Amino acid sequence: SQLFGAVGAPQGHPYANDASASSGPSGSTGAIGPIVLTLGLFVFVVVALVFAFGTGRDNSGAPSAARMGALAPATSGLGGSSSTDTRIPAWAYDAVFLIAIEVEGQVKPIGTGFVPAARQVIVTNAHVAKAIVEHCLTNRRCSGLVIGNEHPGLRLHVRGVTVHPGSTADDEIYRPDVALLEVDHPERLPRGLPFATPGEITQAALRGSSVAIIGFPGKTMDPAQPVATIDWGTVGRVVNGGYIQHSANMTPGNSGSPMLISGPRVVGVNYAGLGITVVVT
Repeated sequence: SQLFGAVGAPQGHPYANDASASSGPSGSTGAIGPIVLTLGLFVFVVVALVFAFGTGRDNSGAPSAARMGALAPATSGLGGSSSTDTRIPAWAYDAVFLIAIEVEGQVKPIGTGFVPAARQVIVTNAHVAKAIVEHCLTNRRCSGLVIGNEHPGLRLHVRGVTVHPGSTADDEIYRPDVALLEVDHPERLPRGLPFATPGEITQAALRGSSVAIIGFPGKTMDPAQPVATIDWGTVGRVVNGGYIQHSANMTPGNSGSPMLISGPRVVGVNYAGLGITVVVT
């Protein structure tokens, strides 16, 4: 509010609401009138210019992009969003999908997934993929859905599930909770997110680095108009080369979302239940 607050005429200005400045006196002081009138018009123009341009706003009253600089909101390729962040390109948001279960017309969000580069599939958590199987294996009126960010018309049905063979391990902390979802029209999937190299996902390379999470958190997410959110954090450590501990906020619904470093490049898949990220390369 301090940066973009409107700038009005200075309070107590000698020419503010001064009728004598708009018309010159008559009689012997008539020669002074044009001077006063000229000064009044000059001040009026200066104040008008300050009001029009000094606040960094355009004619619509919104802060101008030039004044906002890098903080100006980005626009998604599939629709504008106030939740976007220009540090992450628009196409990266479009690669992230809401995962849901549809039973007899009722859609229930269960997690997040994303499109990897060069693969026409969806990456998510194994426990998210298993939820689809558990609900829909014996119910023909049930199906798994992937829904595009801010683009509810892009709704694809899950046609196959492949989970990591180690995702059923007894030790939950070191369980690779990763799965792939095959969809009915893979050609409709957008550009995917590239993965970081193994050398970029080490304690030495990542500790203290900023990371971003794009997902669909919360049980109140509207599947009719899903809008991805972004959370930022800092990497604390990489555990045994398999998990990343960080400060980014994660809630149910973020499970299966990508963790990104600059590029953007994916370093892992988020497991909201444990608040950690599974390293994926």
